[in-house]
Amino acid sequence: MRNFGRCSGWGFAILVLGCMGAATFAGYQRIFSSFAAYDDEGYVMISVRSFLDGHPLYEETYTQYGPAYYWVQSLIHHVTGWGITHDIARLKALGLWVTVSILAMFFVYRLTSCRVASLLGFLLAFFHLERLSMEPGHPTGLCTLATAVCLVLATYVPATGASSWLFAALGALVALVAMTKINLGVFLLTAISLAMLVVMPDSRFRKTHLLVWIAFSLLIPSLVFGGQLGALSVIPLPLVIIASLSTSLFVACRTVSWRGVTPRNLGVFWGMFGAVCVALAGMTLLAGTTPGGLLNGLVLQHRGFGTVFVGPFLRAPPVPLASIPVAGLAALTAVYSLRGSVFVPRGVRLFVTAALVAVCLRHAVESWIPLVHGAQDRGYAKLLTSCLLPMVWVILLPREPVAGARGGGRSDGAFFARVMLCTIASLQPLAAFPVPGTQLATGSLGVLLAMLVAIADQFQTAPQDGWQAWLMRRGPMAFLTAVCLVTLGARGYVLYEARSRMKPLGFAGAERLRLPVAEVLEKRWLVQQLQTHADTFLHLTHGYNSLYFWTELPSPTAWNATLWPQLFSSAQQDRILRAFLSHRKPCIVVPRSALHPGQNAGASQRRLANPADSPLVDYVNNHFVPMLRRGDTEIWVLATPVAADDKPSVSAP
Repeated sequence: MRNFGRCSGWGFAILVLGCMGAATFAGYQRIFSSFAAYDDEGYVMISVRSFLDGHPLYEETYTQYGPAYYWVQSLIHHVTGWGITHDIARLKALGLWVTVSILAMFFVYRLTSCRVASLLGFLLAFFHLERLSMEPGHPTGLCTLATAVCLVLATYVPATGASSWLFAALGALVALVAMTKINLGVFLLTAISLAMLVVMPDSRFRKTHLLVWIAFSLLIPSLVFGGQLGALSVIPLPLVIIASLSTSLFVACRTVSWRGVTPRNLGVFWGMFGAVCVALAGMTLLAGTTPGGLLNGLVLQHRGFGTVFVGPFLRAPPVPLASIPVAGLAALTAVYSLRGSVFVPRGVRLFVTAALVAVCLRHAVESWIPLVHGAQDRGYAKLLTSCLLPMVWVILLPREPVAGARGGGRSDGAFFARVMLCTIASLQPLAAFPVPGTQLATGSLGVLLAMLVAIADQFQTAPQDGWQAWLMRRGPMAFLTAVCLVTLGARGYVLYEARSRMKPLGFAGAERLRLPVAEVLEKRWLVQQLQTHADTFLHLTHGYNSLYFWTELPSPTAWNATLWPQLFSSAQQDRILRAFLSHRKPCIVVPRSALHPGQNAGASQRRLANPADSPLVDYVNNHFVPMLRRGDTEIWVLATPVAADDKPSVSAP
């Protein structure tokens, strides 16, 4: 039996390594055959290159993200000597994608000691995070990696007592997230603080701080959604999140079986969080950013994002109205489960198993469905958020002993990790506002992991013999594993075949990238025309920042954004215009979608739409005319050259 167990262990290790290799192969094919039309990739690359060239953040380098991301990128590129290219950005994104999937596998194994469940954790996390391939290098990826490391560290809390170094590490990671994306940092800080307070010995300190943090956590959705909270399509997500968090905390406080975290641990966690935040802020100030610029970049500029970017959320809300009664039913089920009935938790876990079967089958079907935009719902991420999020509390229930089962308890030290998983899973979906694209996938990863832990608990307490054993333990787990393994093989084959039919883009720094032939020809034409007719250019919508790398033309300034006419003030637009018109051959790249509605594309006089009343758009309409057009893209040039002593201003009447 010992030799058999050893062989079985080696066989499983070989299977896991094979899955990692197959996932890396499939991910490579995906990430080097996709290019998002909104081009967040180029926007982030421009800001990273500007920062590495010595231009201070928020003063000379525009970014919507915190300084931690840029210091991490600076460290990586200085140590490795890599350049800022599309190929490098995608290879880093692929490594991050696979690494987070490995951490998910390790986390599930640490909580359940179930090899099959941990393998499913790797496969499902890999499929679930597929949309990271559409935004290589986006700071959300770094935040997802740090959150996954936090979850793994939580599993190392010993049953005999908490260790200060562990909570210091957690504090540093949360600071890294907060100084990259302030909203995700607040969610993660709140989730871990709540989990620590739940497992703290009962005292006045614990009761007071727990009540304060619960009140704050329940107010977070209203702070995030702000004035949009009254919209009917917006209401379900905050209600589901509040229901999930409230129910999880209620169950956790009623079932807490270990109180190994002390107020000192909480102080270490908060102290390290504050120290790392101060250190990152100090480094950024020393690099040339002003205190006002840092405050605006970290906090103040985000106040208007909910209005500028809320359109996709209102058109396709991630959570339907039907999820509200589901959340209410889940809360009532939790209350009934605490009365001692073993049938209700079993029913919830069976429902979770059925939902995960649907998710796995959806992933299998999606192997043949092209991924063209981060807003595509992949693997029923909306289902995870709307129907399964209110049920994460089930992993906090004591595992009931069943006749013929192997044990029913769990290591007390693992309870903290389970509570932390519930609080993180409850708050992270708020990242889907105001753009429910890739953020919905990364925000619902905790829900997916909680569901895997729930079904692993179910199978470990199921009878070992008879038809019930096959139905409740071996059958579903074997089916889920088989579907995921077949899906992984299909992904690799389908993506390889699709990429082999594509055409290499052929630009410097993007040699590995292959795209559909028509798209490549259009991009090559655009690059060639810009290199011929321009010495710099602007674009008034998202989707064209990568052209600065492919044409090797300088951008007028490092103030490049996705929808910058809506994001920049008149004074900032005036600064961009002056730098733009200081060049001899400035051009404007105009997509057909940017034209004023109802205009004939063949007309000689055309105007850009200007819903934000941008003075820079008005200037372009008054002084630039179309010169070249191919497909849905045009190049505009100045109607009359600007005199050397002329000082144009978008602020002028």
